[in-house]
Order: sequence, then structure tokens, then C-alpha cells
Amino acid sequence: MMQEKQAYLSYLVTIILGILIGSICAFFLYSLHWIWELRLDFKYLIFSLPLMGFTTVFLYQKYGQESSLGIKLFLDDSKSAPILMTPLILFTTLFAHLGGASVGREGTAVQFGGAIGDFISEKFSKYFADKHLWRAAGMAAGFGALFGTPLAGICFAWELLKLGKLSINNLLHLLIASYTAHLFCSEVLHAPHTHYEVLSSFEWESIFKYFALAIACGLLANVYLRLHHKLKLLTVKYLKNEYFRIVIGSVIIILIYVLIDILLAENSYNKIAGLSVPSLENAFLHQPQHWIWFGKLLLTAFALSIGFKGGEVTPLFVIGGVFASSISVYLGLPLDISAAIGMIFMFLGTSKLPIACSIMALEVFGLQVFIVVAMFAYVVYFVSGKKGIYR
Repeated sequence: MMQEKQAYLSYLVTIILGILIGSICAFFLYSLHWIWELRLDFKYLIFSLPLMGFTTVFLYQKYGQESSLGIKLFLDDSKSAPILMTPLILFTTLFAHLGGASVGREGTAVQFGGAIGDFISEKFSKYFADKHLWRAAGMAAGFGALFGTPLAGICFAWELLKLGKLSINNLLHLLIASYTAHLFCSEVLHAPHTHYEVLSSFEWESIFKYFALAIACGLLANVYLRLHHKLKLLTVKYLKNEYFRIVIGSVIIILIYVLIDILLAENSYNKIAGLSVPSLENAFLHQPQHWIWFGKLLLTAFALSIGFKGGEVTPLFVIGGVFASSISVYLGLPLDISAAIGMIFMFLGTSKLPIACSIMALEVFGLQVFIVVAMFAYVVYFVSGKKGIYR
């Protein structure tokens, strides 16, 4: 009888967890949308980037030294994420986007999801002993709600945390948490999600062309990983003070944005600032300019190396999607399918999570893109090198 009550309680807590994380994800997505529109109307907001960076370093040094480990904190079984990580990562990510830093959003959702999961496991430790379950449930809910991909969210948490064989009970908790968060965020609160449409059809005659695209995306992922690692080492070596590092780095980013506007056209920098989702949407319709994926790659690696928060998955989607779309004409492949595949392959090559990425392809783009991704997932995995953004 006691075990039955405990089981009902755990499912109830899982639903509450999903609603809470779905609500925070909705607030986050609405905030990002509002910030994007605000920065379009007030382009001089980019000059606030040094202040946003300074504030980020101050907050983490004063309130969240351990939280600065980000997702890597969840890979250590001996540590628990403090609940303070939730507001810290949420608002510092919004600060970065307000100033136009090229950072993502998935890291934010996964971190506050995991932190809330850890909080529940500690507060209810008398009733629920499995710490990994609540951490995984929170991370799955955050990822699933943010991208509108609840199954991929479950696979992401399972694959990243290396949970191995799941019991039916644990799988049910992950399903409930991820789907509750997704449905509450998307259907109840109607949070703004980006929808991509693939109209072209996959043709088996082009299979070797898709193989070539997989190799190209894998190599690009390897370039990004190496660049990010190198920039991190260089900035830490030559700009040892964290405040100095992020402020000087912010000034460099601003100068790059100003130079882009001078050389190209007014507001051209917005093609690579922030999330840059419009650049990705355009890649499904028109062949993009090569400088967009190249500039996005450089600025994302640089922004994260100097200390801005937010993750990198959405920028990686943009880099991969725009890159694949821009070279599709040389391979004789459709723009939209190439952009879709490039998005997923770039994330796959940098995250080293082939199962989560394959399921994400299915949820976002449907069966034909899933087939290509599933066939060449491990080609990208091996071509992109041994290390990833999480390990």
C-alpha cells in the first residue's frame, strides 16, 4: 500500500515538474522573441554587450561559481546542481541575447531543467531515491519543451547521462515529464516555436550526394570544435581576468558587427547576431551567402569562449543549415532537405548524440529527413572527431 502511494506521488510530482519547466520554457521563448524584436528596433543595443558580459561574470562569481560548469555539472554523479542555477542561467542568457551575442538557448533549458530535477530529488529524497531519474526528467522536459521535440528530449537526457537500460517505471517518468512540459509550453501557453517546412522529396538516386554532404558537415563540426577549444585556451591565456576577458571580447564582437554593416548593408550583422533564426529560415527557401555560416561559426565559438552563457545548439543549427544550403547547388541537392539535414548533422557532429539527433530529425522534419540522418549519423559522428561540446 505504501509503495503504491509512493508511486502515485512520484507521478504527480513528475507532472508538476513538467508543468513548471514548460512554464519557464514558455517565459524564456517569449522573452527571446521580444528581445529579438527589440534589437531590430533599437540596433544600438549591441553597444550594451560589454555591460551584459560584465554583469554575467559578476553574477556567476558572486552567486554561482559551481553553476558556471553548465551542463558538465550534470555529468558528475557526485554533484548536485544548486537551484540558483535556474535564474542565473535564464537571465544571463537573456542578457547575452539583448546585447547580440551569438549564443543559443538549449543549454539554458537543459540546465534549469536539470537543476529543478536535482532540487526535487533532494527535497523528496525520503520518498524517491533515484537522483538520476529526476535529473534526467528535468533535462528531458527542458529540451523537449524548448524545441517542441519531447521524444528527442528523452533521448537527449538518456544518451547524455548514459543511463543505459531504463526500467518501464523510469521510462514512464521521462515520458510524462517531457510530454507534459512540451504540451504545457506549446499548447497551453502557445510559446513561439520556429517551424521549418521541407517540400522537396528525397530521392534514392542522390544517396551518394547525401553521403558527401554528411562528410562535409562532419568536417565542419570538427572545425567548430577545434576552433572553440583553441579560442578558449587563447582567451584564458592572454585575458586571465574574467571581467577583462568578456568586456574586451564584447568590444571585439561589436567592432565586427559595425564592420559588417559598413561593408555590406545596414543591419546585416543581425544575420549572425543572437540566435539568427531568420538566416536559417531563409536557407530553406534561397541559397544563402557563404559569409553567414562562416561568420556565425566564428562568433559563436568566440562568444562562448569569452564567457557568455546560453549554449550553442541553435547557432549550430544555423551554421549547419546555412552551410548545407549554400553548398547544395554544387551537389545538385534540394535546398530545403539539405538545410534540414545540415542542421541535424552539425548538432550531431558536435554533440556526439546520434540517437537524440535522429529522433529530432523525425519529430521536426518527418520521415524522409530521418532516413538520411539515420543512414549517415555515424559517418558524421566519426568524421567530426572524438570530442564533443559536452564531453
